[in-house]
Amino acid sequence: MTIIRTIIIEDEAASLFFLKEALARYQEIEVIGTFGDGIEGAREINALKPDLVFVDIEIPGINGFQMLQKLEHEPVIIFCTGHKKYALDAWEYDAADFIIKPIQPDRFSKAIQKALEDINSRQQSRRLEKQKLFAGLIEISWIENGYKKSRFFAADEVLFIKSDRDYLIIYLTPGVTEELGMVENQIILKKTMKDALVHWEKFNLFQVHKSYLINLSKITNWNKSDKSIQMQHSEMAIPIGRAYYKSFQTIWNEMI
Repeated sequence: MTIIRTIIIEDEAASLFFLKEALARYQEIEVIGTFGDGIEGAREINALKPDLVFVDIEIPGINGFQMLQKLEHEPVIIFCTGHKKYALDAWEYDAADFIIKPIQPDRFSKAIQKALEDINSRQQSRRLEKQKLFAGLIEISWIENGYKKSRFFAADEVLFIKSDRDYLIIYLTPGVTEELGMVENQIILKKTMKDALVHWEKFNLFQVHKSYLINLSKITNWNKSDKSIQMQHSEMAIPIGRAYYKSFQTIWNEMI
């Protein structure tokens, strides 16, 4: 039997007592921690990496939504709150369920069932993700029209990546744009160039400027006079930074 490691973020004693008592009836669920504020909750979720988290929204420190934004780990989430007004915002976090306090036992049972199904689905998805990553695909998740989307991209489907402060703009090939029904050939992520280097530099994406990663196979022209690069399907002239010029020149000479 697979044990579902669970954390509860709840500052109300009565609600915490109910959750612990109710969860004790499920042999496959183990509560590995309970925390009463959002700051501690975020820290411990990142450290312990639970499968399931129960989250109240109005908690000390930072609220439940702010806490989830600080997570580096993605557990299955069940919101437990006394306020219906948060329901719409809660679903943006892809929660398994949203329970209104006081929690009713039959409603709690349904939430647990949804969460277990979600966990099983995610475990299967992770196995597929590992296979796709091993095959050289890049996973990108983004928000479009208020909905979270995710897709595995072949490195050949990415033209280049531009950093703009705390955001990354991923420029895609026309075929992908058409497949996804996108008006523009770009995806915008709330990430930095540091994130891009960690995740994507190994996929034939080469840094030529503090703000640009390019797909080496998509270069159409290198203008040596103004030290810029022209890419397929783009009119943008991508600059080559002084700190990156020699390394680019070396790898270019190896390619031709």
